[in-house]
Amino acid sequence: MVRRLLEAGWRTAFLCRGLHAGLPSLRFATRSQLRGSTARPACGHESCSNAASMPGNSRTLAGVRSRIPGCCTPPSANGSTSRAGQRVWFRLPYICMAPRQNGDLADWPVDDLFRRLEEAGTKVEVVLESRALTDKGLMIAQKLDLHRLSANASLGLAAELPFVKDEPVIAAIENTQGPTAVATSAANEAIPGPHWGLGEEAPLVRGRADKLPETNEFSGEQLVRLSSGNARLILVGAQLDGQVANFGRRFWALLKVADPIIMASIRTHGVRKAVYSDRYILTPLNLRLFSEVFRLVPGGKPKDLNILTARVSRSGSLGWAVFHMFAEDGMRRAVMQELFPEARIDIRDKAQLPHERSLQFVLGDDRKITMLFDQGFGAWRAHGTPRHDFAADVSRQVRSLKSSSFAVAVERGRDAPVVLQVDEA
Repeated sequence: MVRRLLEAGWRTAFLCRGLHAGLPSLRFATRSQLRGSTARPACGHESCSNAASMPGNSRTLAGVRSRIPGCCTPPSANGSTSRAGQRVWFRLPYICMAPRQNGDLADWPVDDLFRRLEEAGTKVEVVLESRALTDKGLMIAQKLDLHRLSANASLGLAAELPFVKDEPVIAAIENTQGPTAVATSAANEAIPGPHWGLGEEAPLVRGRADKLPETNEFSGEQLVRLSSGNARLILVGAQLDGQVANFGRRFWALLKVADPIIMASIRTHGVRKAVYSDRYILTPLNLRLFSEVFRLVPGGKPKDLNILTARVSRSGSLGWAVFHMFAEDGMRRAVMQELFPEARIDIRDKAQLPHERSLQFVLGDDRKITMLFDQGFGAWRAHGTPRHDFAADVSRQVRSLKSSSFAVAVERGRDAPVVLQVDEA
């Protein structure tokens, strides 16, 4: 895995799971120029040659030799090469911007990778097609995702994104040796999300590129501000850091300073109904933070609460800390129900839930107040390793969760933005 190769010093360890290092040859071109030709591994290993490949000449891609990433590529001669001054380019396809498509930026596992690359002196750039920003399918939740990515990467716009042999280039690196690109024939693995760049459906091909497309940089924060309309963007940052028992008090105090009129309306008219939608409220820590916010709703917490979340993707072994995931949905539902006795817990398939993580209030005067979160309550990390006994009975788990004492802090480099919206009745 390239994230491991990054620390190992491989000279082009620049991508996510499944994408390995190497510098053979490959050329960019437009889709129309490249239609019809393809590539296979050039390493000569039978195991690689039997892998699925793009159609065409078995040894060349755009007329030059290419390899499958991760095969037969040694590290540099001295075992490592400085990454300072390199530019790494990641493709964000237009399809990913459309609602209900396969792409999901919230599931794209690159945050830590981007941070490590930036710390190593590498310029990281996430590139979109220009038309994506004007498409109505680009929702505020996705704009918040882009803003989060911009903490350790620049955001760029290109007139067109490159293809190789009619297959999308999903990432590239540019250094003193010139540009190198990685392409895939698996459409699902070309879209940012949990399957991006895994190389499971088809091999990833990498090699030299003539050049990277020209890009124009834009601001993730400005994108959110311009898209918020009459809503208010609050950059939370480290303002909620501190003891978990006071998290809710700090949360509402911050919103009161940011928009005292909205907070006065909530207190005056009261909250008749609340809906919290978050596909990823999967850990005891997530539940504790939300419970601290909910119990201190101005004017009193509502008796009508609906929590919408996604199913746990797969069962696993029991964890032991508050930041570990519940192993299965039965126990997670039971803990949530006891922690929020007034709530209706609705656990669905992820595809049936909205992309955004939001807390919506319906006030006594029928106005709707919506808080949109970038990462929900997953943006905060627990200091140390506060324990949680997942094997205990439900009541004991809830009592322990309520009484646990530990500090929380926002993930390093995160603004943790919140967008506050008002819909008049």
